[in-house]
Amino acid sequence: MKIELLEAAKPYIKHWNTAVDGGAYKGEWTYPLSTKFKTVYAFEPQKAYADRLDATRTPNVIVVNAALMDQSGTGVFVVPPRDPRKPATDRSTTVLRGRGAVKIVRLDDYPISNCALIKLNVEGCEHLVLEGARHILENDGPVIIMEEAHPKKLPDPYKKSSRQSRRFLGTMGYVLAGEYGHDSIWRRK
Repeated sequence: MKIELLEAAKPYIKHWNTAVDGGAYKGEWTYPLSTKFKTVYAFEPQKAYADRLDATRTPNVIVVNAALMDQSGTGVFVVPPRDPRKPATDRSTTVLRGRGAVKIVRLDDYPISNCALIKLNVEGCEHLVLEGARHILENDGPVIIMEEAHPKKLPDPYKKSSRQSRRFLGTMGYVLAGEYGHDSIWRRK
């Protein structure tokens, strides 16, 4: 599905300078992006996955062991109850702000320029990540690919994330370019 989504987004991508992989996990998006873009920033809050990405990355990938949100600081992981129909290792996590060991950063705090694509799989924090990327959205107008979690799987603070993300993107001059299951592609008008 990742390759199909990237192919569907291609007509809206203006250049191939910089991409952001928010919620990089095992690098399922990082590697394909690194073959297309000059620079890829891969943000992954789980240290084991960030370390694995860093050890196997190509020279054009910058791995950041941090969660993305609307403000910098620290937070904690929230692991939802496991779906018994899925393997025990297949569990998403959400980061909540507050005291904790997870580093939280804003995209606008990084020296990202000429950003053409932002892919987000951040388990209900999409609207917060987008708020923290306001400058990039205004100046670069990147295509946004969001893998949106089902609201029932999210902690209470993030149950309305999809609606909030869509509303926010509308205020930033974005329109929905396509929906693919729970995933969506957004482009600047």
